[in-house]
Amino acid sequence: MESGLGGRTALVTGGTRGIGFAIAQGLVGEGARVALLARTRDALDDAVARLGGDEVATGVVADLGDPGSVDAGVAAAAAWRNGLHVVVNCAGPPMQSGAVGDLDDDPWVDTFTTKAAGAVRVSRAAMAHLPDDGTGRVVNISGVTAASMIPNAGVTGMTNSAVQTFTKYLAAELAPRNILVNAVCPGMTLTEGWLQRAEAAAEAQGITRDAFFENMTAKLGIILGRWAQPAEIANVVVFLASDLASFVTGQTFIVDGGQAAKAI
Repeated sequence: MESGLGGRTALVTGGTRGIGFAIAQGLVGEGARVALLARTRDALDDAVARLGGDEVATGVVADLGDPGSVDAGVAAAAAWRNGLHVVVNCAGPPMQSGAVGDLDDDPWVDTFTTKAAGAVRVSRAAMAHLPDDGTGRVVNISGVTAASMIPNAGVTGMTNSAVQTFTKYLAAELAPRNILVNAVCPGMTLTEGWLQRAEAAAEAQGITRDAFFENMTAKLGIILGRWAQPAEIANVVVFLASDLASFVTGQTFIVDGGQAAKAI
């Protein structure tokens, strides 16, 4: 079955590493051209090179905390290939840890501004560049903390829930234009950031990194018995961006290896 993504242009925020980069790889693999939005030029240049160079990707510097920077960045991304077809909002800070009653304002503001408000700003700026012919897509990346309660992850969980609610409202608003809006809620995923944190945690506990992941998997109740590879999350995003998802909108797809479905 053909995805229909060949020749289309996608914008991916947070696409220089982790799940975002895997999403960019998946889209390029289906023939799309990808514009990456991130704050750091060096990281963008490195990601573009790893994706295959300037023929298939470009990097645009933008700060999701600055509405003017977002507007300019999205406009530049759209100008690269004369429009956009797909927007993937993946940018977000690492999971904030701490009891909700103990954290000061900074973690809340940083997490919400980058992830939830960032998704709103990018989507708003991109609306004028998305077509009304049925190929327009917005895919928002949420996270497992919106579906499963994880101790000391309340800030991230509430922000992820906001992203999912935003998805439903935007889907309704863009439906008359035949633009489809969905969210993907990844479970625990073997990103660079988690691999680094696992190394440090394993060393502190006097165990191997593999043992750390095994212990976490059991504790969290992931019924498939392992963490996801970034490409496994990206596959769902690529599906939603494609013609194969032509009658899907306003939905959140939980891709967590069964963590949210565990028995009590």
